[in-house]
Amino acid sequence: MLSSRAGFDVPVRGAIVIVGAREIKVREQPDDVAVVAATQLARWLRKQRPHFDATQYAMVSTLVRDAATWTQSAPPAPDLSRFDALRREVAGARRVRMLWGGTLLVGILAITAPMAITYYSSVFGG
Repeated sequence: MLSSRAGFDVPVRGAIVIVGAREIKVREQPDDVAVVAATQLARWLRKQRPHFDATQYAMVSTLVRDAATWTQSAPPAPDLSRFDALRREVAGARRVRMLWGGTLLVGILAITAPMAITYYSSVFGG
């Protein structure tokens, strides 16, 4: 995207920067990505070979900061009907959960109420 907007080849190299690690052990440095500690990032950047003259550098710097460089089209409008369907599904699940909770409560009361009545009548006479 950047090269097509600039009109000339803009070589890029990825970097994975490790922040906050006490030690980094890279067994084999990948060819296409640099793995560096955050403390070594500035040094690594300075060691990179310059590819542009001042005019090209200014142009690339401007393009990198322009959001239009990184987007090809406007994002699609959200499909709100799917959110509505999800909202209905969640509400239905909530009703089912409440129904199960109520059923469990009625079941517990149906089992324990006669036992409690029998216990209290034997304790207090009746």
